[in-house]
Amino acid sequence: MRKRILAIVVVLILVVGFAFSAYATSISGTITQIDGSKVTVKKADGKEVTVELKLGDRITIRQTGKKDKEKDKEVTPAPKKKKAVEGC
Repeated sequence: MRKRILAIVVVLILVVGFAFSAYATSISGTITQIDGSKVTVKKADGKEVTVELKLGDRITIRQTGKKDKEKDKEVTPAPKKKKAVEGC
């Protein structure tokens, strides 16, 4: 009996987990405004969408268009530090 109840609980947890993942959404566009936890995005069709972010939300931001000149500069790595015993 306990195994049956445990199996039902595990199945219910999985079903609820998949149901909440269906609420994830994807929005593409240009960020026009950030106000606290609210982000306004202008989509390609001209409509603006405001999304309120909560702690734990995942977002991905990709920069397109103009390249940052600072990012293209070659960086010289710092010289390696010598170990404390080296040279004794």
